[in-house]
Amino acid sequence: MPGHTDKFYEEDLQELKQDILKMGSVAEDMLAMAMKSLVERDNHVAKEVMKKITKLMSWKWSLMIVV
Repeated sequence: MPGHTDKFYEEDLQELKQDILKMGSVAEDMLAMAMKSLVERDNHVAKEVMKKITKLMSWKWSLMIVV
């Protein structure tokens, strides 16, 4: 039975790793967009960053529930 549990544990860890990598990628995009919005004084881009923050926070909460 230990092999069975280890397999599910490893699958969960891989899924968590992918989720964290995805969140990091979104955060990098957000930083680039935020810098662009500041440099270009573009409110539209700033609003898009805010939308992504909401998405990122929902991912964070869903990960906290899983962990």
